[in-house]
Amino acid sequence: MRWTLTRRAKHYLNNALSTTSPTDHNGYDERSAFLTEVDGGKFRLVP
Repeated sequence: MRWTLTRRAKHYLNNALSTTSPTDHNGYDERSAFLTEVDGGKFRLVP
């Protein structure tokens, strides 16, 4: 399973976009770094 996942690009996850490789098993980059807050019972991105 790991072999297959490391050869696919752009895994769309619920909180990020991950692109893994044989040497990078995490796959997160700067596009995946964001904060959220709960405001009035709704999730919002923190600017």
